[in-house]
Amino acid sequence: MGGEKATALLAGRPLVVWALEALREAGFERRAVVVKRDTALPELDVPVWIEPDEPRHPLAGVAYALEHGGDDVVTLPVDLPLVPAALLRELAEAQGCAMVRGQPLLARFAAGTALAPGGRVTDAVLALEPAILDAGPESLLNVNTPADLAAAEALLTRPGRGSRSCSS
Repeated sequence: MGGEKATALLAGRPLVVWALEALREAGFERRAVVVKRDTALPELDVPVWIEPDEPRHPLAGVAYALEHGGDDVVTLPVDLPLVPAALLRELAEAQGCAMVRGQPLLARFAAGTALAPGGRVTDAVLALEPAILDAGPESLLNVNTPADLAAAEALLTRPGRGSRSCSS
């Protein structure tokens, strides 16, 4: 889906709104979206922080948030729209660094953590010796293609699954 991922619609709402709503439901009052300058976004009711143009690396946004947020940071990639609020609360309550198994950017970073964007994201986060949390595979459905988006939609409409309400 390329650079339009944040604005891709899931159940009629942009993926970025799903992430922000999950964080709100988890009790995060301070929320921000960190993006590259050229990232398309819908209108949002949270601060949008533009990370430096270089380096172009997934950890650059995390490093920027740590430098400018002044506090511990919980990260939730926009392409993980089904992450439950309970998992985000568990990350927030962890001590030091924590990550969800297989998702190094679904993580908690302690204030003052020094990140040097470069190399593999997983290796860099594991070097911080994080606590590793587990989550069900449906919660971690990674939306990178139109087929993934359709799979997420199917999970949301499956009987017995309460879909999170979102407002933009």
